[in-house]
Amino acid sequence: MKKEENQIKQFFGAYFHQDWDIDGDNWEQVIATYLETNDVNEIRNLTVQIDNLIQDIRSNKVDENTFPSNYDCEYNFVADGLSALEWLSRMNAALKDGISS
Repeated sequence: MKKEENQIKQFFGAYFHQDWDIDGDNWEQVIATYLETNDVNEIRNLTVQIDNLIQDIRSNKVDENTFPSNYDCEYNFVADGLSALEWLSRMNAALKDGISS
């Protein structure tokens, strides 16, 4: 497993585990918590990794349907009416906005 894959899996496992809603009522609040508790360099690295994951899904290197379980993600974005790509894109935009403000 690549170092980057391990880091992104740690992010999903830590912030979007089965009890993710303890940290917020929605994914946006969980991201806000992440932004408050991590340094800018770590957040920037994560946004690059999420960009890479988005590209891997678009190029079919990663299956959009199995991405959550393969990346230790328990958040059900489908329940919020989102695809994996939509959620990842919105989440990454929120992360990038958080470090630019």
